[in-house]
Amino acid sequence: MDGQRLSTAIWERAGRVSLEIGRLDRVGDHHRLSGTAIYRGRGGPVELRYRVETDENWRAREVDLDLDDPAGPARLELRGDGQGAWWRDGKPLDLAFPCDDVDLAFTPATNTLAIRRLALEKGQSGTARVLWVPVPSFVARAAEQTYTRLDARTYKFAGSVGAYKITVDRNGWVLDYPGGGWTAAVHKGPKYR
Repeated sequence: MDGQRLSTAIWERAGRVSLEIGRLDRVGDHHRLSGTAIYRGRGGPVELRYRVETDENWRAREVDLDLDDPAGPARLELRGDGQGAWWRDGKPLDLAFPCDDVDLAFTPATNTLAIRRLALEKGQSGTARVLWVPVPSFVARAAEQTYTRLDARTYKFAGSVGAYKITVDRNGWVLDYPGGGWTAAVHKGPKYR
């Protein structure tokens, strides 16, 4: 590992055979979110490995996603310019609006990036324009999500998938995401603020 490990969590998903380990690291002047999710898919076992690099202001800049499922392996590489434009395989994505954040649909971990970038105080709301990436299609699209900070550790999340209360640690690392049934079974961190 390069850099400083800030937080690690293992999430379980209620009602499904599914585990994920996610890590948040500081690397120089930016952050890296990485992890692996394993679950039972429709045709058998699925493994997803992901890496998201941000700039110093928590804007997503690079996304790498590797999928291994019964249909065979697939890879997705997305690159952003830090101003909201994104490219896939060197070709620009036609997005409805610029996207500073990324939301990988299968993990609660990417909500941390928008929470950190928005840096909301209690009672404040903010809108994250995200590049939403579903699995297994990898057909990325622009989406808006709203976060409202209810207290030190709770946010109300509202987006195209519904509205939920998200519980986080003191640094915005998602511990409980009811929308997907995710709960952190094991959590280590945080080492910064």
